Amino acid sequence: MVKEEIGALGAESIATIGGVMKISPDRRTEGTSQEGVRSEEVPELGRLKIFESKVKCNCFTISDGEMQEIGVGLYPSMSLLNHSCDPNCVIVFDGKQLQLHAIRQIQADEELTISYIDVMATSPERRRQLETQYCFTCDCERCETADKDSDMLAGEQRAWKEIKESIPKVEELQSAGNWEEVVDVCQAFIDKSRDVLPDTNLYLLKMLDAATDSCIHLARWEDALCYSVRTLRPYQ
Repeated sequence: MVKEEIGALGAESIATIGGVMKISPDRRTEGTSQEGVRSEEVPELGRLKIFESKVKCNCFTISDGEMQEIGVGLYPSMSLLNHSCDPNCVIVFDGKQLQLHAIRQIQADEELTISYIDVMATSPERRRQLETQYCFTCDCERCETADKDSDMLAGEQRAWKEIKESIPKVEELQSAGNWEEVVDVCQAFIDKSRDVLPDTNLYLLKMLDAATDSCIHLARWEDALCYSVRTLRPYQ
């Protein structure tokens, strides 16, 4: 396990990390911001845009013990970790301290990797998000072979498409803190999907996750446990 405290970086440090890790040279030229502003054309604005882009690409979302987002932080060493859709490490937080945990056996000289995004998405969706947010096209084995996409979309198509279309409503309720209503909506879809969708289905998993999260907010611990247990095998 590797630990790192939150760090304060100057623009020069962030530029180095961003240039090495997450600012793709073939998609963004030196001196060009995410919005395409050349620093030599508008010096101060250009530098601010570059600084903002690199902070966004290299910061980490800080979560509490219940996996609730409480802020963002810059961690210089951990910003050097590359992305994989099948990572061998995961980031966790103890207060503001970032910890890097191995999630499988790592061979000598094997690169340490994390996922920059939620890996519970189909290959096209992961690639689209990485291109939009980090400006690179993922060519990892999972994306090339799409080996888990069939499991993620298993079951009756009509049923999972209906759940997929309801996800924005659930996210809106979550943002508003309407936890009871979130549980009710999720439970309705979970009941409706019984016998037609396996727990490996991506969109059913999102409902189970949302129900778990809402029950935690409501201190309904037994209900939260029941929902979360169903996600263990799919997430392995």
